Amino acid sequence: MSLTVRELVSRPELRLDVVVAGDLDRIIRWVHASDMPDPAPYLRGDEVVLTAGIWYWHGIAPGAFAASLGHSKVAALGFGTNPLVRAIPEELVEACQGWDLTLFRVPDDVSFIEIAEAFVEAEHRARERPLLESLERSSHFAYSLQMDGGLDGLLRVLAQALPRPAAVVQRGRGILAGTIGSLSSGLLRAVDEAIAERRVAAACDGHVAFAVPIASSDAALLIECEPEELSVPDRAVIDQALAFIAIELQRSRAVVESERRFVGELFDLVVAGEGQLPALTARLGSLGFAPGASLCALCCEAADPEDAMAVLAARLRDGGRHGVLAVKAGQLLGVLAVASDEDLPALAHELHEGVGAEAFLGMGAVTESPAGLSRSVIEATHACRFAARRRDAGYATHDTLASHALLIGLQDDRLLDAFRDTLIRPLDEHDSRRHTDLVQTLESFLGSGGRYQQTAEALHLHVNTLRLRLARIEQLTGRDLNSMDDRVDLWIALRARRP
Repeated sequence: MSLTVRELVSRPELRLDVVVAGDLDRIIRWVHASDMPDPAPYLRGDEVVLTAGIWYWHGIAPGAFAASLGHSKVAALGFGTNPLVRAIPEELVEACQGWDLTLFRVPDDVSFIEIAEAFVEAEHRARERPLLESLERSSHFAYSLQMDGGLDGLLRVLAQALPRPAAVVQRGRGILAGTIGSLSSGLLRAVDEAIAERRVAAACDGHVAFAVPIASSDAALLIECEPEELSVPDRAVIDQALAFIAIELQRSRAVVESERRFVGELFDLVVAGEGQLPALTARLGSLGFAPGASLCALCCEAADPEDAMAVLAARLRDGGRHGVLAVKAGQLLGVLAVASDEDLPALAHELHEGVGAEAFLGMGAVTESPAGLSRSVIEATHACRFAARRRDAGYATHDTLASHALLIGLQDDRLLDAFRDTLIRPLDEHDSRRHTDLVQTLESFLGSGGRYQQTAEALHLHVNTLRLRLARIEQLTGRDLNSMDDRVDLWIALRARRP
């Protein structure tokens, strides 16, 4: 706020003496010295006019001079006595009283320029104050980031300048930080829409949402107030806070992405085999797993693996459990630190409750060695697949498995490649050369349990055509489809060819 008349006449160094007290709270727009008989053409209103009364010495009536100032809506009149006019004319005092115009006496030894300088200095400080406050606030925001205060720290700095309930809200996740307790479903939808449309200041049911100004942002700063309650300085504070919130969100996202890559590489090391065991052990240590800790793997299939990862991470954190999670090839994989005698079914049930009935979750066996994680991951993956086929629950643990798929997963890849190629490659090559469907025919036949009519109907073939295809398969593979042993070998070879 600029200087008021009261503040100007109260400055001790000027020693101004108020003769007529008008509106002392008027804000001064400028200080102007004039001895013109009619200064109105040179005024715009709210000025402090300083005069030596030369117009009075020339015979101009004080009432006319005061009327000119009154019509011009000046803030105050300062009269400086001098050898020509040694006292303030009484008529001028009465005229100023009539116009409710503040009149003050300027001492003989105080020049008009000193009064003008006092106003300019105050105006400069008034204009400088918001900048200094902004710089100080920026320092506090920066210090909060430096001290890893996160979004909560930034909002605490914001609250010092704008003491209103506020929160950072992320689309689809709700409140990330802040002092707003909760959001109604209607308000949450309105904020999500404002974020999606990137509206600068959207009114949302007694709140104002400000989209965070970065291209990849899906968040907003929510202030509990009506838009008209925010002044221009308030908006400047909010804009400043938004810039630092954007920095923190980008930093957090970069940290999360870096951590996710780091964790994702853990599972690459797990499947790499014994050659990477030292690197796997070191990576587990860097991720906070104690040497010799009991570990088990987790696998989860959900419509949105990212959401499932956030839910499971929160469950583990709230339960005081240490674990790491990563999305690999559309599946959510995890390694958990557990007790050696952990009740895995109970743990699986607890975690599955978090991700919901539409998701499936499997857990591998507990291992005391990093070398055993490969087996645990395979068990968790197949337990998850088994959970998807169960009707009684959406989770399973390694000890519920009795599937050939698990046995296949535990075999050496080179052995599986040789076994698969011996039996299935001749059929693949025949299909490629002759544009036939022998592999599909074999899979359908074995999948039906060897039922000719059912297979023929599924493939839209005459049963005699099916028999001719099966005979060709027997010829190319050297196996007898009437033999259960040969059927099992061919079925396993087909399963081994799938990723």
